Amino acid sequence: MNLVPTAILFLFAATFCAVWLAERRSWYLLHFAQAFLAFGLGMLVQTTRIPADFGLNTMLYGMLYVSGTLSFVTGVMVRSGRRPSRWFLTIWFAAVMGALGYFYYIDRNLIVRIHIVSFGLGGIIVSAAWIMRSLARGSATDRIIFWLVLVFGLHFFLRTLLTSELAAATSASGFLQSGFWTWVQFSASVFGVGMGLGLLLVIGLDVTARLRKERDTDPLTGALNRRGLQGRFQSLVAARHPLVLSVVACDIDHFKSINDAYGHAAGDAVLIVIAASIRSAVRSNDAVGRVGGEEFVILLKDTTAEQAFHFAERLRGEIARISFPRLPPDRTVTCSFGIAELRRGETLAHAIGRADQALYAAKNAGRNRTRTATTLVPARS
Repeated sequence: MNLVPTAILFLFAATFCAVWLAERRSWYLLHFAQAFLAFGLGMLVQTTRIPADFGLNTMLYGMLYVSGTLSFVTGVMVRSGRRPSRWFLTIWFAAVMGALGYFYYIDRNLIVRIHIVSFGLGGIIVSAAWIMRSLARGSATDRIIFWLVLVFGLHFFLRTLLTSELAAATSASGFLQSGFWTWVQFSASVFGVGMGLGLLLVIGLDVTARLRKERDTDPLTGALNRRGLQGRFQSLVAARHPLVLSVVACDIDHFKSINDAYGHAAGDAVLIVIAASIRSAVRSNDAVGRVGGEEFVILLKDTTAEQAFHFAERLRGEIARISFPRLPPDRTVTCSFGIAELRRGETLAHAIGRADQALYAAKNAGRNRTRTATTLVPARS
C-alpha cells in the first residue's frame, strides 16, 4: 500500500509523455511528466529508504520534491505563455535545500524539516500562482488551471498545519509508520489523481481550442476565414439584442497587377501586412476575416455606419503610407472600402452583400476611397 501513491504518480508521468508524443508542439507536457516522475521518485526514496543513510535520503527526496515542484510550475507558466526566471527557480531551490540541510546536519529537527519541505513546496506553487494571477480573469481554461494550481499549493500548508503534530513524537526511523506519513500518502494519491486529471482536462481543452482556431483561421494572414467570421457574428448576435454593428468590406486595389509584376510571394507579403494593419486597428471585441483572394471583412461592434466610415478612412490612409516588403519603395498599395450598418434581423451574408455594393461603388469612383450603403455619410474621396 505504501507504493500506491508512487505508482499513481508514475502512471501520470507516463501519460503525459504519451500525450507529448502525440502533441509534440506542446513542450510544457514534458515539464508535467518530469514533475510527476520527480514526485514519484521522491516518495519512492522516502518509502524504500534508499539510500539507507538518513541524511542522504533526506537530501535526495527533498531535491526530488523541489525539482518536481519547479518543473510543475514551469510547465504551467510555459503553457500560459510565460516562463519563470532563472532567479525564481534558483532562489527557491537553494532556499529549501539549504534549510533542509541545515536542520538535518547542523540543528537536527524532524518537525522543522517537515515544515520546510511542505511550506517550501506550497510557497513555490502559490508564488507561481501569484505571478500568473491574470489567468483568473482569462478564458475558462485559464481559470481552471489557475484555481487548480492555487488549491494545490494551499493544500501543502493546510495539510501540514492540521497533521504535523502526528509526527511530533516520532523518530526519523519511525516516521514511515506515523499518522502524518499516512496523511501524506493519502493527499498524494488524492491530489495526484486530481491534479493529473485536471491537467489532462486543460490539455484537452487547449487542443480543442487550437483545432477550432485552425479550422476558423486563414493560414496565410491569421485573419478569420468565412466560417470563423460567421461564428464570431453569431456570438455577437447571441450576446446582445439589439446589436449595433457595422460591416466593413476592404479590397486591395489592383492586386492582380502586384502578383503579375512581382510574383505571388510579393502578393502574399502584401496580404499579410495589410491583415496585420487591420487587426492592429480594430478593438479586441471586433473581428477581421479574409473572405476572398484580396478582400477582407471587418465587424465593428457598437459602431454606426458613420463611425465605421471614419474608421475606414483612417485605415485607408495608414495602408497607403506602408512600405511593403518585396515591392519597390515607390510602389504604393491602396485599398477601397464599403460599409453597411447591420439591420435588425439581417444575416451576415446579406450585410456583407450590401457592404460589397458600397465597395463596388468605391471602385467605380476611382478606387482608394470609402463608400457607405446608407446616406448617413456623404460619399467623398
